[in-house]
Amino acid sequence: MPRADILTYMQDIEAVLGGPLLGYLLGTDDAGLPAAPTAEQSAVIEFLQQSLAKFQTLDASGRMARLQEVLLAYQEEQDTTLVNVLRSSVTGKQNDRGRIDDPVAEELLRLARDGFAGYLFPGLGQYGMVLASSSGNILRHPANYRFMRRVISDPALTRLFPDAQLREASDDNELVKIYTYIIVSSGHGGGLQLSRLADQLLKNSYDRMALSGNVDVDIYLDTVLSVLEEMRSLALGKQVEIPVGVGLANIKLLTDQRIGIRGAELRSTGPQDGRWLLPLNMLASVVLITTIPLQLLQVGGNPPTEPATGNISFDKYEPAFDVARKALQRRIELVRFALLLASLPGPYFASQQDMTRIFDPFYQTAIASAPTFSPSLNSEVLIDPLSFPVIESWILKTRNHPRTLDIAMRRLLSAATSRSNPLDGLIDAVLAWENMFSGTPETTLRVCGAISHLLEQADYQKRQQFFDELKKLYATRSSLVHGSSEPEIREASLMRDRAVDIGLQCMARLYDYPDLLDLKSTVRSRNILLGATQQSAS
Repeated sequence: MPRADILTYMQDIEAVLGGPLLGYLLGTDDAGLPAAPTAEQSAVIEFLQQSLAKFQTLDASGRMARLQEVLLAYQEEQDTTLVNVLRSSVTGKQNDRGRIDDPVAEELLRLARDGFAGYLFPGLGQYGMVLASSSGNILRHPANYRFMRRVISDPALTRLFPDAQLREASDDNELVKIYTYIIVSSGHGGGLQLSRLADQLLKNSYDRMALSGNVDVDIYLDTVLSVLEEMRSLALGKQVEIPVGVGLANIKLLTDQRIGIRGAELRSTGPQDGRWLLPLNMLASVVLITTIPLQLLQVGGNPPTEPATGNISFDKYEPAFDVARKALQRRIELVRFALLLASLPGPYFASQQDMTRIFDPFYQTAIASAPTFSPSLNSEVLIDPLSFPVIESWILKTRNHPRTLDIAMRRLLSAATSRSNPLDGLIDAVLAWENMFSGTPETTLRVCGAISHLLEQADYQKRQQFFDELKKLYATRSSLVHGSSEPEIREASLMRDRAVDIGLQCMARLYDYPDLLDLKSTVRSRNILLGATQQSAS
């Protein structure tokens, strides 16, 4: 076939299957499609073009479903899927790790190798339905039945399926009936079939890999092994850290840029995030990758119910759910707060939290939540690479943020990022001052005096002027909460901005004085008024 025709066919196929899947089939992966296809690549392109022609009368979603069915079909003679047969005809090798000394992992890796391409099919965005899945093929794959038998023989994993000890799994029909009920500390519970365990592990592994921002078959196989070991630890009653993806709006990183440290990494969004970062009212441009502790709370038995009604109820587990939710939210808020502190004196990296997803291995779909939010107060800010070391430094510092100052952190976050009414922002910011420096008697003197001493240490006259400014802002806040008339919107915005800036400066300066940082607010303000910062400086 003429080379021009092959190139035309390749463009037509890419328009349907997408670049990632076609690159996988042609063995080029992330290197881009070939400008001059080899004879082996041309043969694959011709086969795909013929397959497209067979289904041209179908609508887009129907055609994609049939192509998925054909390409992911198990080929008994080659002991793999057709898509891998085609790839191997080009590369001359399979994505095979060979034999390993772990029977469960060996079968799971065979399923991973044969299912990987299924996740590369175009999905929700293009065809209006979730097509990018290998579920049906994995469930029917011969290795899945071997995997199931090895799971119930594994000393750790068999604990997930107490029913397996009571059932004589003499044939495949009995295997698929094995079932358990699981409740996890992330806040969810439900049934889990042994026959679907591999599928859930593999999908979760792919989603985690996509969250990392690196989509590659070798990385995928490594992730599969990691998730398997994680599930073994959970089955043994241990606590593990699992990934969480958080969309952040109102800040921006250039394509492929990354900053942060282990457990708190920021990167720009990419096409792979369409699998989990569903757009709501905001469009996240940055992804925060963090973790949450996970532990099994119930394995086996029946769903918990209310004695009076018989309805399913998780009330007995609600305290554990609440601890996990608060721990995760605090980790997210600390990173967002670190961004604010790193951006002093402005413009602020005032990130807003968008979609949040927990990549729990026990659930087919990543657990998702989206907090309520208001329109952004600020325009989107591009984070300059020169700020990366400062951001990473603040992420490290705020990991030891005193819980006694969490109110100040949250109030400054809301004032700077989400309060649509500037007066609400002003009230929040001054409340943050109080959380840092309040005490009795003479609350105004303590708060305003401590702030003026902390931020203006060298010049008495400037400190006195600053103290007067603080008193006016403090008095305005007090009069507002007691029902006085509101200032004009422009004046309110200026006061809000000034109060937020002062609050952030105070928090940043407190981190320079570890002995002050860990004190109660009343003792902290007293010590500052008595000259603690001058003594530290000297």
